[in-house]
Amino acid sequence: MVDHRDTGMCVGQVDINDGPLFPEKGFAELVYEDYKGFGYATEAVAALRDRAGGALGYGGLVSYIAPSNLASIKVAERLEMALDPTAPEQDPRGPVHRHGSKA
Repeated sequence: MVDHRDTGMCVGQVDINDGPLFPEKGFAELVYEDYKGFGYATEAVAALRDRAGGALGYGGLVSYIAPSNLASIKVAERLEMALDPTAPEQDPRGPVHRHGSKA
């Protein structure tokens, strides 16, 4: 869950997907409608990425982003994720954005 630092109100969710539909571990983010556009997803994904890469030992995590999902593409760009054209794709219509040093 992503909680607002000042109010404690839940503003969204960030998770690491590791299910059978995804070839690699990847991020998923959801920000509730009233809280979009304030940078909560970027901050939460960055924090989870740092925790996952350090304490959990997950390197080279990805984000599978549909081309129509402009908000998530902006999050990826803000976090300086690199497009990885060699990554196995969950959906052939969407690019894979990679966190870390594998790209």
